[in-house]
Amino acid sequence: DQMKSAREAGLDFIRIGYNAPEIEKAYPYIHYARELGLIPCLNFMKTYGVSPEKFGELAKGGEDAGAEAIYCVDSAGSMFPEDVRNYVGSARSSCRCTLGFHGHSNLQFAVANSVEAFRCGARMIDTTLFGLGRSAGNVPTEIAIAVFKRMGIETGLDVFEVMDAAEEFMGPLMSQMQMYDMM
Repeated sequence: DQMKSAREAGLDFIRIGYNAPEIEKAYPYIHYARELGLIPCLNFMKTYGVSPEKFGELAKGGEDAGAEAIYCVDSAGSMFPEDVRNYVGSARSSCRCTLGFHGHSNLQFAVANSVEAFRCGARMIDTTLFGLGRSAGNVPTEIAIAVFKRMGIETGLDVFEVMDAAEEFMGPLMSQMQMYDMM
């Protein structure tokens, strides 16, 4: 019902997330999203719950089920760049669909992991202004844009405009919040 209501309200894509070891439970939602005319993306939450090889196999299964994008998700912020390389590389070798990465900053590797995911073929990188997100937060948009620009990768976003938006809209909110909980 929520998917149908969202589609009627103008939503054109949807992220469907399940823990990686149970990802097949998401397949009926992918099929239903397609019936509604939505673009389904599949988030493998807790990707590290399966081996990189298994992730590649499951990613192919998700693509075959109709997902147009497959996301590697570092839910605990515990991956290192070499882990991301192994997971995204495994998916890239078995899938032709768009790949994405969603990182958390618990070990402060979210930006480096996003760069590695991009290098391995991921073209959708999740970010948030000021890195606002669960636990220790996500990849900060304003930092990711600056890093990718420095690498010569065009994001289509102006780093100074994003920094201004972060300051204006998120700055007041962030000043009221407690520090992120790394645990």
